[in-house]
Amino acid sequence: MKTINSELSEALIIYVGWGSSRAPKSDDSRIIERFGPSKGKSLLEALDVIFHDVNSMPIDWSTHTLVSAGQAARDHAHRKYPDLSDEALKALEWKFTFEWR
Repeated sequence: MKTINSELSEALIIYVGWGSSRAPKSDDSRIIERFGPSKGKSLLEALDVIFHDVNSMPIDWSTHTLVSAGQAARDHAHRKYPDLSDEALKALEWKFTFEWR
């Protein structure tokens, strides 16, 4: 049986298209299809919190490159959401850096 946190990691990976898309996406329908309407809605709400949190963190662009800012975003997410899988954190970093290009 999967835990909530492994489902959240899986949902994050599916939502952004990590490993299946050339560029990050925001795809609610894939989450609903995979997890069903009730669980899918809860996971989408949790993902919104994570994405908002990561996108709201201050980045000092005078000291960061895109790569180092992506790593900082990943580290921030790992501290705040320690149960996210390594693959989910990679997906989050990918989405973050793509959005700042």
